[in-house]
Amino acid sequence: MKKITIKTLFVSTAFLILAAWMPLNSFAQSPSPKTPVVNACGSCPDMGGEGGWSVWEASTGIYDWNTGKITWNAGTMTPSAVPNGGGGGPRFNLTSGGAVDGCANGLVAIPAGAPGPPIPVVAPLFGNRSIQMGEPGKSGNSGGCPGQGCVERLQFCLSVTNADTNFVYAYAVVLEDPTGPAKHDGKQVPFAEIYILDNLTGDTVPCSHHKYKGDTTGTGAVPPGLYAGSCNGPGGPDVAYQPGRFMELT
Repeated sequence: MKKITIKTLFVSTAFLILAAWMPLNSFAQSPSPKTPVVNACGSCPDMGGEGGWSVWEASTGIYDWNTGKITWNAGTMTPSAVPNGGGGGPRFNLTSGGAVDGCANGLVAIPAGAPGPPIPVVAPLFGNRSIQMGEPGKSGNSGGCPGQGCVERLQFCLSVTNADTNFVYAYAVVLEDPTGPAKHDGKQVPFAEIYILDNLTGDTVPCSHHKYKGDTTGTGAVPPGLYAGSCNGPGGPDVAYQPGRFMELT
């Protein structure tokens, strides 16, 4: 039996929605992505959030804007036990229902342009739940990490058997990146990252690493491949998003 760790890391502002129920999803990055830290392993049916958080493990930390390094708080915990963010909302959440995200509603793009596809709060074709990371509408400062960026991480240790021939997951990303006087430099821009790691070797599983970053030009441009959001962020019309993507590993 082989074991892999599915991780996801989200830094600063807005949120990331994950779903994966076939074997399912996950992602995260530790100070060294080659050193997965997990307390228990689960199976594919446990990953989708249908019956709760199962063996998902949550971590929080602070991202140093000056050095680009992450300082993780000690230990991991059940996602539901993590204290709410600076705005009073959950930093980890199991979503349900048929709504779409307010910053990616598919109807309008702010400040202008054609709207992109909507992001349902529950990924289509993946059951009745999705996993949301990051407190919606809160930046690194207003999210309770003054002067720095808030970081959230989830990880799931999956025991892989010979019957697990395909691993299918879906994710979407919403990023808020200030413009004008408050604009970020290259180390300050928010990002979301996904890894799947082999627990035996610590190596990243081929084709499993995905990273999305906010605007790195300082002009407020929507990053390539992303869409302008349908809401204003704390800094104005500065929200961009990646609509849902389906990924498969065999």
